[in-house]
Amino acid sequence: VLFSNHIEIQIVFHVNKCMYLAVIFISIAFVHIYLGTIGTEGTLRGMTSGKVDVNWAKTHHDLWYEKLSESEKVIAEDEPVTEKLGGESATIHT
Repeated sequence: VLFSNHIEIQIVFHVNKCMYLAVIFISIAFVHIYLGTIGTEGTLRGMTSGKVDVNWAKTHHDLWYEKLSESEKVIAEDEPVTEKLGGESATIHT
């Protein structure tokens, strides 16, 4: 007899349930990492360089873009956008 008592059956059931949950959470983590890096164009470059283009800023952070466009005179569509550390005003890098 593989399982001699009821407690062993419960332990195996809970271990099996935890394994299924682990597979689900790991799958979700992989999807999250993919979408946060190469799945969305411009995101990985923004994380590594600290700069995003204006269209990315408009699409993903519209309130930040509005604040940026109010504080700067001209924002070209192809210029990268960044914000200084410490919450200072945003700057445009050409």
